[in-house]
Amino acid sequence: MLTKLGESILRWSSARDPWTNVYGVARTLIATSLLLTLLFNDSETLFPPATGIAAGPLCMPGTASEFGFYCQFESMELARWISIGLLAVIASGWRPRLTGVLHWWLTASLVWNSVLADGGEQVGTVLTLLLIPVTITDPRKWHWRSLPPRDRPSDALLAQRLVALCALVCVRIQMAVLYFHAAAGKFEVDEWADGTVLYYWFMHPTFGLVDFLRELAWPLVTEPTVLAVTTWSVLVLEPLLAAGLLVDRKYWRYFLVAGVVFHTGIFVIHGIPSFVMVMFGGLILFFRPIDQLFRVPSLFRKAFAPRGDRPDARAEG
Repeated sequence: MLTKLGESILRWSSARDPWTNVYGVARTLIATSLLLTLLFNDSETLFPPATGIAAGPLCMPGTASEFGFYCQFESMELARWISIGLLAVIASGWRPRLTGVLHWWLTASLVWNSVLADGGEQVGTVLTLLLIPVTITDPRKWHWRSLPPRDRPSDALLAQRLVALCALVCVRIQMAVLYFHAAAGKFEVDEWADGTVLYYWFMHPTFGLVDFLRELAWPLVTEPTVLAVTTWSVLVLEPLLAAGLLVDRKYWRYFLVAGVVFHTGIFVIHGIPSFVMVMFGGLILFFRPIDQLFRVPSLFRKAFAPRGDRPDARAEG
């Protein structure tokens, strides 16, 4: 039995290349999300005072926060601009093996050191952590490149593939758990159960629709049947997205489209681009087969191509 299991795992890892531009696009989206957050918010906005907390980063001794990136600097503006530069490099796709851990540290640091970190940064922290085994085994110079095919991968390369593929499976499981947990929590809220919660979110003065969209949505939120159906559709969609973990990969594209439309709606309503970009990255890792590459314009491919392709794929790293 163990022999057959080992043979099955070997065939599985041999037939798939985990290092494609699919996970590269997801990494770029997640990195760009944090980059934009830092770029359009100064340090006073990112690290404000709170009840019992002085302005500046949270650096509590004995906790993970003291190891955060922003606790290593005296000037928060300097730390912010250094972060922006590093995230630009990460988003470019250069040397995933060197930037994978750094990406996680920068993302986690905002969660540890700022009282304003939202769900986007939290999801990004988990995803970048789970992607570390993929990045540190990635032999490419750029995560936009594809490795040339190898008839007989070495044992070392097969082991690296197995590690990376298992990490990507863990990412898919995490995304399924995220959507299931989000749905399960809503069923306990009376306003979700009675189909009225979207009225409050659409009309919320801070997180709701902008004025002109609020006027357009008024007929929707004041019609009980339409409001209830729209609200309950979320309670149906999120469990379905979680169940996507178990469906055949030929149906993944439909789940991906549904998820993108869903989070685009969240962006229109709440206007949280950083959260939506992270979720787009998570959805790509969840529902885009790793071997179904994104088409990259030829000029873009040439810009990131090494000087001559070498027969040994690992030489690119």
